[in-house]
Amino acid sequence: MLNPSAYALGANRSCIRDLFEYGCQRAAVVGRENVYDYSLGNPSIPSPKEVDETVRQILDDTDSLLIHGYTSAVGDYATRKAISDDLNGRYGVSTVPEEFFIGCGAAPELVSVFRALAVPGAEILAVAPYFPEYKPFAQEAGLEFKVVPADIPSFQINLTAMEQMITPSTVPKPPSALPSTSGNEMRMAAS
Repeated sequence: MLNPSAYALGANRSCIRDLFEYGCQRAAVVGRENVYDYSLGNPSIPSPKEVDETVRQILDDTDSLLIHGYTSAVGDYATRKAISDDLNGRYGVSTVPEEFFIGCGAAPELVSVFRALAVPGAEILAVAPYFPEYKPFAQEAGLEFKVVPADIPSFQINLTAMEQMITPSTVPKPPSALPSTSGNEMRMAAS
């Protein structure tokens, strides 16, 4: 016997993955350089030379057992500390490495976060456009999934719609101020 809701999720194709496959098919016809595929978040431009050099340096200078081995369940401490130090330096915040969880890919981490937030009656907001798997991840954890529509003309987060959708059941609680990418002003959100 199979779980019918899990079967239904697996039986439905992902539109994003369909777009990726279509992009691959078109690239075979018109050349990869003529296809701009943003479906899965794959790179669309070459990585900076510093990234390539760093990867080569790590491969050349680091024990292969460390490169290919597992880290702590929450991620390598040195990596978490580097991220914390960088954010503190760039934004003047006070993070500590223990506040970061490093994983490989978003899916397992999102499932863990959604399960942690899933208290009875909780709801979560997704900002459109969003990855289609967010909805089943949230629903399987027991969260009510609501979509904040996109602000299509500006392709920015529709903060007005988001503010109107926040209820006492919304998790996690939004920050008291959200930076705007369309200017230097701060937009206040519900606390």
